[in-house]
Amino acid sequence: MRLAVVRQADSFEKTDKYNDFYRDPRPWAAAAAHALSRDVIGLTARGFRQTAWLKETLPEVVGEQSAVFTSQYRRARDTAELALPAIQAEVTGLLDEQH
Repeated sequence: MRLAVVRQADSFEKTDKYNDFYRDPRPWAAAAAHALSRDVIGLTARGFRQTAWLKETLPEVVGEQSAVFTSQYRRARDTAELALPAIQAEVTGLLDEQH
């Protein structure tokens, strides 16, 4: 059995980290920031290119019978879905960022 650990592809949250999303003071409460990150913030164009590369590369690395686990964050769910479309990812809060 092989284990491949992949971080999500490039997202708007990371790209805009120091310009707006994490500015201080934050324009939203922590709960709202988590909801935005979990449900709204998606991949950048670069992130979509990264998932295309993963789609080509991962099957060779992990083999045909793979299990995919992802956090609840949209960027992670999108990465898993685009990189390995034939495999239904199991979404779990255990992989969410811990603050």
